Amino acid sequence: MKQVGLVLQGGGTRGIYTSGVLDFFIEQDVFPSYVIAVSAGACNAMAYLGRDKGLGKYMYTEHLHDLRYLSWRNLLRHGSLLGMDFIFDEIPRRIRPFPFDVFDQAKEKLVVGATNCETGESVYFSKGECEPFVTAIRASCSIPLLSGVVYYQGLKLLDGGIVDPIPVNKSLADGNEWNIIVRTGNDEMVPQPVNLSWLLQRIWPRYQALIRAMFEHHARYNQSLRQIRALQRENRAFVLSPSKPVRMRRMERNPIKLLELYQLGYDDARRAYRSLQTWLES
Repeated sequence: MKQVGLVLQGGGTRGIYTSGVLDFFIEQDVFPSYVIAVSAGACNAMAYLGRDKGLGKYMYTEHLHDLRYLSWRNLLRHGSLLGMDFIFDEIPRRIRPFPFDVFDQAKEKLVVGATNCETGESVYFSKGECEPFVTAIRASCSIPLLSGVVYYQGLKLLDGGIVDPIPVNKSLADGNEWNIIVRTGNDEMVPQPVNLSWLLQRIWPRYQALIRAMFEHHARYNQSLRQIRALQRENRAFVLSPSKPVRMRRMERNPIKLLELYQLGYDDARRAYRSLQTWLES
């Protein structure tokens, strides 16, 4: 029997594509024994292992214009444009209750990655080994310049996708020779970013390793793509990525575009399902 991992990329609101894929997986009872995710992928993984079909679509679309979700008011009140308390506390505990019991009892191993601000390196957390685990997910999703630093397990953390944008290496290291990889864009190699070091130096003068990691992100991302292509050639990776061009911002607020990308994820997973079954059985 193959030891299969499920690798979930981030991508901001492009993560709604992954929500569509995982909702189809829930319907078909597709649950690999190991899941690793970063950034928006970590939120999707939480909904997935909670067997909460539709939660991802709800989270990406229902509160787009709610000031508690994303606003300058949040920045003034809480030091973060994204309302992280609203997203990780108010919604799952009061507005749309999340099945924490189902999530906690899920037998699948879940690993989420975050970035250590002081070392500029990845750090990984496993469900059931550290509590409260939702804080690890929150750290993994804390987008630089939109969210504040998260303090957890004695560490200062930000978005896991900074250093490990598609965490297939960690899955391989944990013993998964075969991996289902869900990407959220159809871009190939990405260029070096515009140099904003002057801005980052003002915001995070103490986190020089983090700043270096942010400007090495494109190189790490491109290396991940090369590795994934090599794994595909060896038939050790089954990749799901948008079958149509994704023309939307990473923090998209147009519900029509978001719902279209969700549906594309669902439809891509549905169309690929037989091929996936064959790959899993081969």
